[in-house]
Amino acid sequence: MKRKPSTQYTVRDVPEAVNARVREVANQEDISMNTAILRTLDRGLGLSGQRIVRRNLRRLVSPPTDIDATGWRKILRSLDVVDQDAWK
Repeated sequence: MKRKPSTQYTVRDVPEAVNARVREVANQEDISMNTAILRTLDRGLGLSGQRIVRRNLRRLVSPPTDIDATGWRKILRSLDVVDQDAWK
């Protein structure tokens, strides 16, 4: 990842978790923090050529059916009832 020097940034209010993780990566890979941050930006912005893997659980959930929708509507209606005695 060799580049010609170009723009410089000053970043403020870096969350402690981000700071700790960047330092950890820099230390593990024996690189400068600047290089660790630049690599992270490249990957995060999709510029590194590495494929970003995104995961979700949608494929594990079956699509809703009319029976499911009817059951949920019944449950939600029961939750809309206020027990006046409980609020005394």
